Amino acid sequence: MSTTGTLLFLLLWGLLLAGVLSIVVST
Repeated sequence: MSTTGTLLFLLLWGLLLAGVLSIVVST
């Protein structure tokens, strides 16, 4: 996988985890 693809993959995972974390914290 290219470096750009890896960074994009990590960014998407970061956003997903941040969203899940915010939902868990708000409940």
